[in-house]
Amino acid sequence: MSEPCSQEIVLSQDYTEFLTVALSITPELLNLFRGVCYQQIDPRYFTIYTPVNNVNTISLNQFSYNLFPKLYGEMSTAALEISGITRIASQPVLNLKGQGVLIGIADSGIDFTHPAFRDAYGRTRILRLWDQTDPTGPAPKGISYGTEYTEDDINLALASSSPSSIVRERDSSGHGTFLAGVAAGSQDLTNNFSGAAPESRLIVVKLKPAKNFLRDFYFISPDTAAYQENDIMLAINYIRRCASELGLPLSIPFGLGSNLGGHDGYSSLSNIINSTSRLPGFCITAPTGNEGNSRQHCSGVITDTSTPSVIEFSVSPDVPGIFMELWGQAPALLSISIQSPTGESTGRIFARPGDFRRFRFIFDRSRITVYHDLTEFDVGDEVIVIRIQDPTEGIWKISAYSNTGYTSYDAYFPGSSMIGENAYFLTPDPDITLTDPSGADSILSVSGYDPISGAFYPESGRGFTRGGRYKPDICAPCTAITGPNLHGGYEMRSGTSAASALTGGACAQLLTWAVTNENLPLITSSGIKSLLIRGATRMPGTSYPSRQWGYGTLDVYNAFEVLRLGGNNL
Repeated sequence: MSEPCSQEIVLSQDYTEFLTVALSITPELLNLFRGVCYQQIDPRYFTIYTPVNNVNTISLNQFSYNLFPKLYGEMSTAALEISGITRIASQPVLNLKGQGVLIGIADSGIDFTHPAFRDAYGRTRILRLWDQTDPTGPAPKGISYGTEYTEDDINLALASSSPSSIVRERDSSGHGTFLAGVAAGSQDLTNNFSGAAPESRLIVVKLKPAKNFLRDFYFISPDTAAYQENDIMLAINYIRRCASELGLPLSIPFGLGSNLGGHDGYSSLSNIINSTSRLPGFCITAPTGNEGNSRQHCSGVITDTSTPSVIEFSVSPDVPGIFMELWGQAPALLSISIQSPTGESTGRIFARPGDFRRFRFIFDRSRITVYHDLTEFDVGDEVIVIRIQDPTEGIWKISAYSNTGYTSYDAYFPGSSMIGENAYFLTPDPDITLTDPSGADSILSVSGYDPISGAFYPESGRGFTRGGRYKPDICAPCTAITGPNLHGGYEMRSGTSAASALTGGACAQLLTWAVTNENLPLITSSGIKSLLIRGATRMPGTSYPSRQWGYGTLDVYNAFEVLRLGGNNL
C-alpha cells in the first residue's frame, strides 16, 4: 500500500476521503485512487485520500456508496437535580463528582480558557487536546494530521498573556464547549453552575470540518456544521488510547448525529463505538437526535407486486440539490419511478446489483442519479440512493414497487440539522428517527424531555431501530440546559446532545464509584446501562421500553437505591 498522508493532503480541499476496511483494499481499488495515501483508523478501518480531480462527484458506479463517509451534525442548539446527579454528588458517603474519571469530547472544540475547565488553582483540567484542523504539529503518535497539546502546554498558555500564541485551538461554534461543560464543567457558585462530573478530567478532540467534496455530494451548505465519519472514528480511537495510557476509566458523551444510514446501529462509526464500549471502565452515550418532528423520515408498506406505494415530498425554491436514501428489507427487492412536479418521470427503474442510472428531464432543469445496492456493506439491506441536482420547486413523487408483494420500506433525508426545511416528506413518520450512532448496541442511547413540564421533547429522535431493537435506553433533560459559552460566561441551549452530556456525566459518577472506588472495577458500558435502566423513573400508564422514553427518565441516585436494596450483582 502507498505511504501515509501528509498534513497538507489531509487538510487540503484538493483531496477527498473515502472510508474502507482493510479486507476491501485491492489493487483494483487502489488503481481507482490515483495518487492515493492513507490513514489507518484501527486494524480494520482505513481512510483513503485521492485528488478531487480524479473523482466525479456523482460516480457511484465508480466508487461504491459505502466508501463515502457520512456527515454528522450538532444535536443542539434544574436538569442536574431532577436527574439525581446533585444528590449523588452531595451525598456525604458517596460524594461522586467524577473523581479519577476521564470525560472524552469529540466535537467543535473547546474554549480551554473558560473557568469551567480549570481547577480551583486556575490550572487546566484538560489532559490532552488534539486539534485536527491545525497543520503546525506535532500530530498525535500514529496520526498524520493535526496538532496535539498536553496538559503542560495548556497550563503554559493559561499562564501567558497571549494564550492563543501557545495553544492555537479555537471552538468553531461553541457546541463542544457547551457539551463539555454540561458533562464536566467545574463548579461555579457565583453563577450557580456545575457540570455533572465537576472533578473529572478531560480529553478533547476538535474535529476538522467536512470537506467541500462530501458537502457537495450530500448537498450540505458550506456554512452548516458538519463533520466526517472517518475523522470522528479516529477521534474516538485517540480518546480511547489516551485513557488506556493514563490508566483511567472513560465516559464519552457524544453530541453529534447523522440521519443517514440504516438506522440499525451497524454503521462504521457504530462498530468503533461498540468495540470501545465493551472494554472495562469505558462508557459512551449518544443522543437520539432532534429529527422526531422534522419530517425527514417516512415509512410505508407495499401490499402486492402491481400496486406501488407513493412517497411524496416537498422541495423549497432555489434548493441546490436533494439527497435521499430508500431502505428495503429482504426478501423483497424494490424498484422505483421518480416524478417531478411538472409530471415528467424516469419510468420504472428495476433493481440490479450496483446499478447506476442518470436522468435529465426535458421540461425541468433537474438532473437525477439513482444508485442501487442490494446488500449495503454495513447493514446488509437493500438501499437506493437518490440525488436530484437543481430540483424543481414543488411536490415530487416516488413510486416504490416490490417484486414479492408485501414488504416495508423507510426513506430518509440527511436531517434538519443539515438541510433545514429544504425538503420534507408530506406523510412523515416520527418513529425510527434516532440518529446514528445512537442505535449501536453497546452505546447508551439518550432521548430528551422537558424537566419543567415533564413532557417528552417533541423534536427528540424516537425508536426503535429499523430492525426492531429497543432504543433509546434512557430519557434525560434536554431543554433550557445551562452550559459555558465562548465569552467566559454561561448560556442555555436545548437539544438531545445536552441530554447525552448530562447522562455522560452521570456515567462518570458511576465510574468513580465502580472503578475508582473499586466497587465494580471491571464494569463495562453494559453494566452502566443496566444500573441506569434499573434506576430510571417510569410513569404509570406508559409501556416500557418506549419508543420515546426508552426504559424511563434518568435518575442516577435511584440507581444506587436499587443497589442498596437489591445488592450489587450486575
